[in-house]
Amino acid sequence: MKKKVILKVSILLLAIVTISSYIYLSSKNGETIDKKKQQIKNTNMLTMMLETEVGSGNYEMADDNKWPGSGYVYNENLSKCENGSILTWNDETKSVTVKSSVSDKCYLYFDKYNKAELNVSVNKDDSSITVTVTSTDEITKYYYSKDGGSNYVESTNNTYTFTNLDNDTSYQIKIYGIDSNGQTTKEYNETIKTDAILTLANYIKNTIYSSDGVNGLYYHDGVGTYTNANQEAGDKSYRYSGANPNNYVCFGSDAATCPHDNLYRIIGLFDDDQDGIYNIKLIKHDYANDNLLGTNGDYGNDYGTLDNYYKGNWTKVKGYYWNNSTANNNWSESNLNKTNLNTNFWNNFANNWQQMINLTLWQVGGNSSRNIDNYTVKTVYQNELIRPDKNMTYKDEIGLMYVSDYGYAASPENWQTILSNYDNDTNRNNNWLFMGLMEWFITPRSDMGNITYVIYEGDVFGTAYVTTALAIRPTFYLKSNVQLVSGNGTITNPYRLAI
Repeated sequence: MKKKVILKVSILLLAIVTISSYIYLSSKNGETIDKKKQQIKNTNMLTMMLETEVGSGNYEMADDNKWPGSGYVYNENLSKCENGSILTWNDETKSVTVKSSVSDKCYLYFDKYNKAELNVSVNKDDSSITVTVTSTDEITKYYYSKDGGSNYVESTNNTYTFTNLDNDTSYQIKIYGIDSNGQTTKEYNETIKTDAILTLANYIKNTIYSSDGVNGLYYHDGVGTYTNANQEAGDKSYRYSGANPNNYVCFGSDAATCPHDNLYRIIGLFDDDQDGIYNIKLIKHDYANDNLLGTNGDYGNDYGTLDNYYKGNWTKVKGYYWNNSTANNNWSESNLNKTNLNTNFWNNFANNWQQMINLTLWQVGGNSSRNIDNYTVKTVYQNELIRPDKNMTYKDEIGLMYVSDYGYAASPENWQTILSNYDNDTNRNNNWLFMGLMEWFITPRSDMGNITYVIYEGDVFGTAYVTTALAIRPTFYLKSNVQLVSGNGTITNPYRLAI
């Protein structure tokens, strides 16, 4: 297809230039004269120089009567005129303007250019499609469409998630970009079908959650409009808060009535890689006893008197040391970790249930009492997980809850309260994670080598020596592809799962 070119030259310019569009001649005072439409040729005034190979830097004079096609890009640095005339190239209209007051000879250089190609990887589930784009060249803008190009979303991010999609439905995904040369890339065009299954994570994220506070869920994106929304974690997690949200899961049993030992609750949905794929964090509803944790490892003894604060169903609760063998608050040395949780407790689950549990990198660096006890939950979250005092992690399936998990389980009106002041009726009555007995967190106190954070009776937050026997609630993450089979999240009709 012939390219249209607009050429502005001074009326003093005597050479006749033939081009593929209208030629305009401009005088010093801006007067314009319209000349005939003609074809472009290399003349005494204009010469086109085309690169022979991509990146070669070798140019040959063009002998074609057309402007170069899409395989070339204008080289502003090399293009010039012998007597100082000014060249301006308009890539949108494919036209050149020459500003001159003398006769001149000009050279237009065009680099040979290969359009950037997009390589797209796709992750999908029943209600979302996530695309991640890599390219042969730097891309400055991306354009994403799920309806065959009828509507595009502009983004500078090479990852985009189409959400709230219908399950088992085909979408025509189109993607293109603008590369660092301002050129449009080749287009990606693929029909992708969402999965027919319904995952628990997406059911909660897209169905249960409708706005902050509804169903006890809060989306921690840092821009909420409710009271104390400025205290959100900002990690784009979905967390259950309040007195008694419907977040019950029956895990490890298919019995018609879920056994008490198989009742768990959802702490929240967490997207650690920020890729739109969420894992579900569960915690045992009531404390785990020796029938699940065993009497070896860091087994202690009977917890003791179950006082009036206790909200569970047991008549006895067994106590476990955090680390009795070495008396250090190093989670990698703890037999509670290695034996009671990740051997005994883990082996209670049949293989199909074990397959649902995600291998997790636990943050166990901890922080000082000054940086945990005397701050509100947002700062505690930062000090505990984002900038711990020590860069220590441990990879395994089963762990314990974080201090910030407990802090955010309280209703938002408590999020401005420092954790050491959580021992009040408002917090006790509006924090579903409070079970009433002394129990361990996974987070150590970094300024004392033998002390770890705990919940005391009456919702008092504090610390204890790791050689103290306290109650245990195992905690773990479900994989993102765990399916929802039935249930509504109540204690009498908990969510039922499959994989």
